[in-house]
Amino acid sequence: MTFCKILIHHSIVDAADQDFIPVYGESDEDTLLPCLDLFVRPEGVEALVEMIHVPMVETFLVYEDRVRFDARGPREAEVLLNSLWEGAELYRLLADLRDSMVHDQGILAACHRIANHLNPDSE
Repeated sequence: MTFCKILIHHSIVDAADQDFIPVYGESDEDTLLPCLDLFVRPEGVEALVEMIHVPMVETFLVYEDRVRFDARGPREAEVLLNSLWEGAELYRLLADLRDSMVHDQGILAACHRIANHLNPDSE
């Protein structure tokens, strides 16, 4: 059971169906995909989910303060928004992820410090 509150950014509330279409560039690195970022702050019980458009090859990426997901799947803004209402499946999955991230925050931070030490030019 989770006590997390997921806040939905206006980038999702105001999204239109065309926001789920990738903007293709000349290479994968130039292609902008619709993505969802789940931002987590360990001191609070809230998390923020927002839509952005960035180059991305993986289906998800884990950062120290957020997780980014490729969000091309919904294809309809209303479908995504309906799945984010409290009690809906995606809402529950994001809340569970947020809880896991808070508990494992030290592990994530340590992994990022090691990765940055090993690859200082990667970020």
